[in-house]
Amino acid sequence: MKVVIPGDNEKASWLELLKDSQFCAATINSDVLLAPHHGRDAGYCTELMDHVKPRIVVISDGPEGETSVTEKYGSKVAQHRKNGWKCFYKNSTWDERFCVTTRCDGLIRVQLG
Repeated sequence: MKVVIPGDNEKASWLELLKDSQFCAATINSDVLLAPHHGRDAGYCTELMDHVKPRIVVISDGPEGETSVTEKYGSKVAQHRKNGWKCFYKNSTWDERFCVTTRCDGLIRVQLG
């Protein structure tokens, strides 16, 4: 299980990190990506998404603003993966998702292993 927790890196730093073979080996085909910059446009990097190819993106964000790129994350994950992850909701239902956000989904708990 690979989880990438990137902090507030922006595109320029992602492009530098993608030149590093150790970074690339550690992050390729990851399972979970915690969206950089709380899912804002400044942290989104297409090249990173094409490399990491996460199974699901978790966005820790507040009210939706004009800088939110939730849809970009979800559509990019869907492009790389045929299936999302099954997500369980408080009302006892399961749904297949490529991206979850604290804004829409509330508390998010990822159970590994």
